[in-house]
Amino acid sequence: MSIVICPLDREQLAAQVDRFIAVASDLPGEYWSAKHFLVDLPDKWVLSLAAWNEEKPVGYAILSRRPSGVAHLHHLMVEAGRRNYGLGSRLLADAIERCRQNHCSEMSLKVATSNIDAQRFYKRHGFNDLERAQGVPCV
Repeated sequence: MSIVICPLDREQLAAQVDRFIAVASDLPGEYWSAKHFLVDLPDKWVLSLAAWNEEKPVGYAILSRRPSGVAHLHHLMVEAGRRNYGLGSRLLADAIERCRQNHCSEMSLKVATSNIDAQRFYKRHGFNDLERAQGVPCV
């Protein structure tokens, strides 16, 4: 079955918020709750994406726009059984492209220094100063 990545809207997310939470349920210390997913942020519903296997979410990238025009990646997650097969890279590439299309100057993010796998992933994709929310150009 193929995975489809498409824009995420609030109604979709609200209807399946428990399934979105379950995407990261295997990760110790994962703290995102329904409240985190459903909070309204500037351009969140314009920039955010979800990866679907039929009607089930298997990954997502939640973004918003800062007042400076920089897109901020709040959370990117892929379901446990689908990690290390390129879906996270596809989501990130599509998110960067979506930010370009929506005139964001760059994308920023933060990663805990203890999250070595995520640090490696984002560095491989051009992000360097991961503790200071600095990112890569989207233009």
